[in-house]
Amino acid sequence: MVETRIATLIIGIKLNSTNFQSPAFLSAVSAFDMDENGCLSNAEIAGITTLDVPSSGIDSLDGIQYLTALQSLDCSGNDLTSVDLSSNTALTTLVCSNNAGLTDVTFAPNMTEITENAFSGCTGMTEFIIPSNITVINNSAFEGCTGLTSVTMSDNVSRIGQAAFKNCTSLSSITLSA
Repeated sequence: MVETRIATLIIGIKLNSTNFQSPAFLSAVSAFDMDENGCLSNAEIAGITTLDVPSSGIDSLDGIQYLTALQSLDCSGNDLTSVDLSSNTALTTLVCSNNAGLTDVTFAPNMTEITENAFSGCTGMTEFIIPSNITVINNSAFEGCTGLTSVTMSDNVSRIGQAAFKNCTSLSSITLSA
């Protein structure tokens, strides 16, 4: 474990299917390998602050945890079923709309808002637990999530935008927790 960590600190992250499970995601991230050496150096990783990969055929974001400087991610219109952003501490903006099979999202710890249209059209969601660090749910955030039956959010949410839950035709329960 220590040897792997030291190697990572020295050479960066190898661009391979071990570190990036989805071939489409690997291809997208490989575009940031400026010296084309098959690795993302620490400097290259630090330069990845925005990643726009809409409709790219991505079925897994495994490896996103290495993109530690990432501030904005648009992964809309892909084939994602789960998204874990718990290691992306710089991330503040997320758009994951139109991932019909998306059922599980783990937010970045410093995110405070769910952006406009963030999860719109994610018809596979049945329940959504909004973490306590989220204070704003923007316009149309969950619009058209027709499978969504329940939402749990903390009382830290101070604003819910217009049409945030529009056309969530199965939504029958919104629970506020302390």
